[in-house]
Amino acid sequence: MSDATRESHPVANLFPLMVGDDFAALAEDVKSNGLLEPIWLHPDGRIVDGRNRYKACRAVDVEPSFRTWSGEGSLVEFVVSLNLHRRHLTAGQKAMLGAEVEEALAVEVEQRRRERIAEARSEPEMAQRVAPSQKEDREARAQAAKATGSNRQYVSDAKKLKADRPDLAEQVKSGGMSIPEAKKAINTEKVQAKRVGQRERTAALAAREVPAVDRKYAVVYADPPWRYDFSSTDARAIENQYPTMDTDAIAALDVPAADDAVLFMWATNPKLTQAFEVLHGWGFEYVTNMVWVKDRIGMGYYARSRHEMLLIAKRGQLATPEPSNRPDSVIEAARTKHSAKPEVVYELLDRMYPGLPKLEMFCREPRDGWDAWGNEVAA
Repeated sequence: MSDATRESHPVANLFPLMVGDDFAALAEDVKSNGLLEPIWLHPDGRIVDGRNRYKACRAVDVEPSFRTWSGEGSLVEFVVSLNLHRRHLTAGQKAMLGAEVEEALAVEVEQRRRERIAEARSEPEMAQRVAPSQKEDREARAQAAKATGSNRQYVSDAKKLKADRPDLAEQVKSGGMSIPEAKKAINTEKVQAKRVGQRERTAALAAREVPAVDRKYAVVYADPPWRYDFSSTDARAIENQYPTMDTDAIAALDVPAADDAVLFMWATNPKLTQAFEVLHGWGFEYVTNMVWVKDRIGMGYYARSRHEMLLIAKRGQLATPEPSNRPDSVIEAARTKHSAKPEVVYELLDRMYPGLPKLEMFCREPRDGWDAWGNEVAA
C-alpha cells in the first residue's frame, strides 16, 4: 500500500481529525521540527493512529515514519493509550470516548467469537465456546471506562446521551458542555414541555362549560384539581395523574346549583385558603367540615399529612339532614389510587339527602343516581 493511497483503520476514528487552526499549527510544527512521533499501522497497512500527523506530513512534504502494531492484545486499548497522554480531555469527553471505545471493544469481542466459530468448524470440541460470552460483554464495558480514565456510570450516561440526544452528545464530545450540564438541559426541556402541556390541558378544561341541564342540583360534590405551585416536583407528579387548574379558573366555573343547595368540597391542607375562594366564587358560604383520616401517612413540609378535609357549604335555605341521617364527622378509610376519595362518601351523601338531585364535579367514574361532570367522563 503506497503512502498516497494509505487508508485508515476504523479504530482510528475514535479520535477526530484536526481542522482549521489546530491542523495548521500541527503542520507548521511538523515542517519546523519533523515528525516526532511515528504513525502506527495495522499489520494490513492501514493507519490505526496518526491520521493527523500523516495528513500534516503530506501537507508540508515531510517524509512520514511508521511503526506497526504487534497484533497482540486489544487494538482499541492500544490506540486509546497512545492518545490519552497527548490530549487534554474533560471528564465528559472521556466518557463520550468511553462510549465509543465500548462499541469498538464490542466489535473486537464479536470478532473473537467469529474466530471461535471458525475454529469450531474444524475442531468440534471448541463448539461449546462459540456462544457470545456475557462475561466478555461486561468486561468490554469495564475496559472502556478503565482505558479512558472514566467510570462506568459516566460512560453509561454518555451512551444514553448519544442514543437520545446526539446533538448534545456532540457538544460534550467537543468539550463545550459537561455531561451533567447536558442532563440538566434535557430535564429543563422536559419541564418546559410539561408546563406547555399543562397550560394547554388547563385551558381546555377551563374553557369547557358545565353541561347544560334541565334542572338545578341541590347537592353538589366536588374534588377540584388543585394546582400546587410550591414545588415543581410536586406539580409534575400531580400533572402526571390529571390536568390541574389554577384557583381563579376553578372559581369562575358556572356550577348549576339550585338556589337552595349544599356543597361538599374536598380541600387538601395546603389549599384551604383557595378552597374558600372557590366555594365563595360558586355562591356558597362555609358552614362546617368533615375529615377523612387515612390508613397511612403522606408527604408534607411541616407535618406529614394523614387527613383531608371535606368542606360543607350552603346557599339559600336547604334544610339540614334529619338527625338520624347525620354522619360522624370523621371518615376513616384506606387510601387507594392517586387522589381517589373514599367510596363511603357517596353513601353518606345519599343518606343525608335522599331523593335530591346530585351532581359530582370533576368526576372520574359515573355513579348510578348521580349526574357527573369532569375531564375523564362524558357529561
